[in-house]
Amino acid sequence: MILRGVVFNIRCRAICSLHSRQPSLDLGRSTIVAAEPIDRIHLGVGNAIFSDIQLNLLPGLIPFTFLPMRFVLLVLLNLANAVPLAAQHTAPIEAINSTLDQLHNAASRADGSRYFKLFADDAVYIGTDAAERWSLKEFRAFAEPYFAKGTGWTYKPRSRHIVIADIRCRCIAWFDELLDSESYGTSRGTGVLVLKTGSWKISQYALTFPIPNDLAKGMTAEIR
Repeated sequence: MILRGVVFNIRCRAICSLHSRQPSLDLGRSTIVAAEPIDRIHLGVGNAIFSDIQLNLLPGLIPFTFLPMRFVLLVLLNLANAVPLAAQHTAPIEAINSTLDQLHNAASRADGSRYFKLFADDAVYIGTDAAERWSLKEFRAFAEPYFAKGTGWTYKPRSRHIVIADIRCRCIAWFDELLDSESYGTSRGTGVLVLKTGSWKISQYALTFPIPNDLAKGMTAEIR
């Protein structure tokens, strides 16, 4: 089918099932061909339901545009998946921050059940000792006796940097964070998270004690 129509300025808002955390998304302004002036339409395309699509006729344009119907539908489908860049970047960062904050909170409360649910099944935990490279099973065996006695550890995040891998799935991220500990002072956590079934899980976590450069030789001499 070939549409003969006029060009409209289109501003869309969509409710996207693929982005359930942000059900209402402003998809911005684009240009499309329509068969006739329409004030408001409702259309389901792909994984989105469009609502409040406002079409305003651009004055001075000649209504002699020809466009295949399949191309019009393709444009609408692309709009359905065109999540604004701000939403693409903000939502995963917030979710990753939440996972890491929950990790520290659960550890301080000796809540082993909640703590270990935040890790991926194949996670690795790297402790401050050179010998401490544990699988999740090994780390659980080490930590659970402490948790069972109500003994946890408290590291309060001071600052954190998160980078999401620039790959299509946006499902891998790495981070580094500075932590404050009453026992050890300034500490650092680094690691990797993976997106699994809609949740960010910790795939690797490494805890270290940063050494000021002017103290490095003396400190490392103690542990050679």
